[in-house]
Amino acid sequence: MNFKFPSIGLRIFNVFILLLMLTIQNTFSQDISGTVLDEENKPLEFVSVALLQPKDSLLVKYTSTGIDGEYLLPNVKKGTYLFQIYLMTYQAEQQTLTVGDADIQIKTVSLKREVNQLDEVLISAIVPIKIKQDTTAFNTKAFKVKPDDNVEDLIKKLPGIEINTDGSVEAQGEAVTKILVDGKEFFSNDMTVALKNLNADAIKSVQIIDEESDETRTTGVKDGEKSRILNLVLKEGKKTGYFGKVAGGLGTNDRYSTNADINMFSKNTQLAVFGRLNNINNTGATVFHRDGSRGNSNSGLLTTGNAGANFNYEIKKDYDFNIDYHYGYSDNEQQQVTNRTDFTNTSSFSSISKSDSDNTSNNHNVNFSLRNRSKEGRYMEFRGSFKNDDRESNSSNSKDFFDENGDEDTNTKRITRSDDLRNNGSFRFNLDKKLNDKGRNYRFRSGISFSDNDDENYQISENKYNLSDLPNYYEEIEVTKRDQKTNDINYNMSFRYMEPIIENHLVYISTSINNTIENDDVDQSRVINEVVQDPLIYMLDYDKQVYNNQIGYALSKDKIQFYASGVV
Repeated sequence: MNFKFPSIGLRIFNVFILLLMLTIQNTFSQDISGTVLDEENKPLEFVSVALLQPKDSLLVKYTSTGIDGEYLLPNVKKGTYLFQIYLMTYQAEQQTLTVGDADIQIKTVSLKREVNQLDEVLISAIVPIKIKQDTTAFNTKAFKVKPDDNVEDLIKKLPGIEINTDGSVEAQGEAVTKILVDGKEFFSNDMTVALKNLNADAIKSVQIIDEESDETRTTGVKDGEKSRILNLVLKEGKKTGYFGKVAGGLGTNDRYSTNADINMFSKNTQLAVFGRLNNINNTGATVFHRDGSRGNSNSGLLTTGNAGANFNYEIKKDYDFNIDYHYGYSDNEQQQVTNRTDFTNTSSFSSISKSDSDNTSNNHNVNFSLRNRSKEGRYMEFRGSFKNDDRESNSSNSKDFFDENGDEDTNTKRITRSDDLRNNGSFRFNLDKKLNDKGRNYRFRSGISFSDNDDENYQISENKYNLSDLPNYYEEIEVTKRDQKTNDINYNMSFRYMEPIIENHLVYISTSINNTIENDDVDQSRVINEVVQDPLIYMLDYDKQVYNNQIGYALSKDKIQFYASGVV
């Protein structure tokens, strides 16, 4: 006998369960809220509010105050915590807080300006998060990490920071454009190298910085452009000397993993060398797919090898030279067999599908930069990069169809092979110069980029029909070959002069030239059942020059930037 709830009874039952769950949640977790003011009873924004474990000061929950000085820590479990309120340049507030069965409304806290260091009681507890202007800093002591954890393991524990499956990083909802180590570039072309190959134990704090453009920092004229970066601040004992790790392991089914990183830092230099080889689907760096997109490949048997070095030399304060090299190798083998049976009203038929593929890649990446910010009101940057990517792909697919009697009726086979060799690079020079304190400045930009690609593709398809009906049997064999060579070069140059009219109002003139040259050569042939089809052959030569002259107006205040221009 089957028993069913009436529809109205089911609804009442669902509501009851929902209310019960909410009651249970409210019983075991509470909200903590309050307001933070300054000595003049004005709301303080961006104050960090944290709950810590009393025994080791590990962070439990964190938030910050809004523009009205209010904060909310939701769903706090029962227990005893260190409750901490902190803002740079203010004296911290800390107390022991016991959370019970009811929400807690903290009385209004008034922070006083910091005159001396924090008293001994507050120094004994870690300040997990510090916010100052455009920088949020996380103290790594407030986050539990294991001795063999890398920076990626640490980053995943920090509130507001996410690492996506393609290796990109988001901090507080915005994409991170680069990762620095002690303010210096570290493998500028691939953030995952820093995340996967630096030891978390070497990091003192992780800073999220909203960095204004180099032009704004040099000239003082805000352009509204900001980039979000992560800066990994090393512990004092790691800033000079040698540190690193070497590890390896063997497993069943011939699985292995090896990795090593060595870091040699001094007052003016940073040298980091790493290497990794394994067949356990752990890349150690970003995987670039054939179409240029980024991501991870965790299916099949993946063997990867990575090696690289990063060198920074500080010629003098704010005058740095950086170069990095990264080699990557990957071999991805996949096999798949699928058996399928389909039923109709009167009969059934089945199929067997088999696929094999092997994709290998070798790539070399070199990046360098020379940046000079040593003179106030002047910024110079020369930057270059080069990438060589050599890929080979082989695959075979077959599918056999069987009728209701188990006799083979149709089969298809396809074999493909592709060889891609791609080279690209770029060089860029920037110069910004501030001419006076009122905003007069000029900017010069120039650059050149190039690419040279050679893609060869081969495919043979064999289809056989009516195998069990010989009088009607026929087959089709198609062979396709395609060879495509493309190369292009682009160079550009621009100059802009900006003159202040009155405070925060400026006019400017600019001129630029952009030249693009492209060549595309395609040769494709197709043969079906030994009959040559019309080939696809074409050559494209493209040359375009663009000159642009503009006059414009700019309004530049702290939170307002407005630019308008017209072609002359």
